[in-house]
Amino acid sequence: MDKNKIEEKVTEVLTEGEYQSEDVEDAAVDLINAKYEIRKHTELDPIVEETKKIRKVVKSDDQLYNEYMSRAEKENK
Repeated sequence: MDKNKIEEKVTEVLTEGEYQSEDVEDAAVDLINAKYEIRKHTELDPIVEETKKIRKVVKSDDQLYNEYMSRAEKENK
């Protein structure tokens, strides 16, 4: 197959079916047929937990995670 035929086939596969969602992101996900979808629901944020462990041992002067940690603490309250 030449490049044009491949592009036409990809376009056909991605655009077939009816448009059912008003949200553009949802529509894009609906058009892509994924074999697998993995989701993991957690009660604790792993970034927050790891940052807390590291900060117990090392004091960091950079502001890399300060804003993130502030938001995470507010959400947990």
